[in-house]
Amino acid sequence: MIAWREWKKLPLAVVAASLSCALSGASVPAGESAESESVVVVFNQNLPDSESVAQHYATKRQIPKDQILGLDLPDKETVSRAVFQKKLQHPLAAIFRKRGWFEFEDAPKESDKAELAVPKVKKSSIRYLTLCYGVPLRIQSDRTIREEGMEELPAAMRRNQAAVDSELATLPHPLKLYGYRVNPVYGATNSLTIRPENGILMVARLDGPSPQIAKRLVDKAIAAEQNGLWGRAYFDLRGLESGEYKLGDDWIAHASALSRHLGFETYEDRKPGTFPETLPISHAALYAGWYDAHVSGPFRRGKVEFMPGAVAYHLHSYSAWTIRSKTERWVGPLLEAGATATMGCVYEPYLDLSPHLHVFFESMFRGFSFGEAAYASQPAVSWQTTVVGDPLYRPFANLPALQVKLQRENSPLIEWLILLNINRAIAGQISMDQILETIKNDAEVQKKIQKSAVLTEKLGDLLYEQEKRDGAVSQYRQARQRKPSPQQDLRIGQRLAALLQETGDEAEALSVYLNLVERHPQFAGKTEMLRKAQNLAEKLGLREKLREIQRRLSTDEEKATPSTNEDKQAEGN
Repeated sequence: MIAWREWKKLPLAVVAASLSCALSGASVPAGESAESESVVVVFNQNLPDSESVAQHYATKRQIPKDQILGLDLPDKETVSRAVFQKKLQHPLAAIFRKRGWFEFEDAPKESDKAELAVPKVKKSSIRYLTLCYGVPLRIQSDRTIREEGMEELPAAMRRNQAAVDSELATLPHPLKLYGYRVNPVYGATNSLTIRPENGILMVARLDGPSPQIAKRLVDKAIAAEQNGLWGRAYFDLRGLESGEYKLGDDWIAHASALSRHLGFETYEDRKPGTFPETLPISHAALYAGWYDAHVSGPFRRGKVEFMPGAVAYHLHSYSAWTIRSKTERWVGPLLEAGATATMGCVYEPYLDLSPHLHVFFESMFRGFSFGEAAYASQPAVSWQTTVVGDPLYRPFANLPALQVKLQRENSPLIEWLILLNINRAIAGQISMDQILETIKNDAEVQKKIQKSAVLTEKLGDLLYEQEKRDGAVSQYRQARQRKPSPQQDLRIGQRLAALLQETGDEAEALSVYLNLVERHPQFAGKTEMLRKAQNLAEKLGLREKLREIQRRLSTDEEKATPSTNEDKQAEGN
């Protein structure tokens, strides 16, 4: 990733204050039915799975049948500029004009500037274009194309490859092929201004490693709209203090601060590397990080627990080089792991021409749809970004109405609403003593805590921060008995074992470590936990237990050591 120009961070306090109001009362601007009528769906008519995804989406979102289009497309992720124009861009433009979805102004007969000779959309009934599994992803470079003024462009911009999505976003007003086009709606604070009359058709895709995953993107988005996007937020910075790449850290740090202010349980890592494989990621609702070429850490091991509706993005120049692979790059693996919406770049975008994450998260928190937030955050179109997920998906609907719904249904998800309120109180600088007292005296909250590993863990965290170690130990013990998710159990268990050592209960700490190893035999940090158990057993003089642990360590080390042939093969690769 290469930085292209400087970016100035928005004042967090002002943004956070406005988003607190937005999150409390965000709503769909034009009504769900009107939203559905503003979508055109495109599938590859040569691929039955592509049509199946299109029909699934249209049924779930009640999209009119005459707005579902099958086109004669190659079953390839990468196509030439000529194929893109002949098979996709020009047929779509003709259909939009013929059916009256776009009404164009008359183009001037003569003009000194080529862009003025292209008719602009004066009226449109369509705002979104959804491409389905099997529609090409990338347009490859074509050096035979010549354009007036191309030699005047900086060398880095003198290229014409692009993401199919980003190129089609300019369908209302296509311009030159070399370089990028400044996005006229970048940073929009009114979502309704993001429309073809202002130069942008919001293009996204329901795609991924399989058609089943593509369909689930719709199902999980609708589930999150109905029940809320709940969970934890994870932000992975690089800890940069200066230099041109600090820009990316600033975006992610800004999004992290907003997430925490708005009440999400937020984990932030500022170490140079990406998240380690041993980090337990449970109940992930939001993720943003950078900067590995291929999926890494807990994401690579497939041990991340994404919540329905989760929004995840890894910043890298080629994160969407392919999106059909479960193991290569980032977009495909994130979708395979369970993310509902993501973005990525198909070719080098340069850092500040990739999606600006602070704008993306701010827009979503304001109540923008995923498609609106994606296009509000891109400074450039006719460029390299692909948007993957249901563009109609609104992660943050009306919170007061949702609260009433969850309470009426006595939904277990109410635990996340309680957690959100606790974290908002903390962000509002209410004293910890007052927060703990309120929790203690609220009978309904107490009932929920007694059934919730999520809330019990949080209470343990609060007590630990108050240096009430015995209380924290008690809560962590109880949390592990209240059906935590596997990754949550790993997090709580390791925290409990470390705290038990700190308070001198080394025998129970040993027991917890061994219990974790039994319950999570595939955990990447199993060997480290066994070594900690070994040290405790040795300190406690438990010889038989020590020999048992040493045998297990020896067995694990043998399994982890590749043979000579495997070593040579690895070196050859």
